Amino acid sequence: MNPFTKGHRRIAALAAAVAVLWPYTFSLAGSGTTFTLSNRTRHFLHARLNNESFVYIAPGGSAVLEVTAPTSVFANVRYSPGQDVKGRGERTVDIAATTTYSEGTTTCNSSSQGEDCSNTGPSATTAATPGRWDVLPEDLTSE
Repeated sequence: MNPFTKGHRRIAALAAAVAVLWPYTFSLAGSGTTFTLSNRTRHFLHARLNNESFVYIAPGGSAVLEVTAPTSVFANVRYSPGQDVKGRGERTVDIAATTTYSEGTTTCNSSSQGEDCSNTGPSATTAATPGRWDVLPEDLTSE
């Protein structure tokens, strides 16, 4: 058997494997985005977003957490100590990732030396919408 033909078979098999598996490599990677907790009260807030703490978030201020979607963010907030008000609230926000797939294309040109083909493999694009919670006074219950 001609080794050149055997090499072409290996390349063709590898190309087919890549074409089949390529979209899945992107969908498993996830997509980076943010979760923003915005203080819409007239008092300072303490917040715990998943495992990170944010203290003395000023009125009108925000705490931003970098996340990889898909995920859920558990937010636990309370009025910061030393103020004339007490209250707390919590919320879980789901952050989804959307993956868009595109099939590849094959273009072949015939010539006297045979067919010359070029391929563009399938692709996948993953995007996530940032998560957000605007904390209002009515979101916090008295302690």
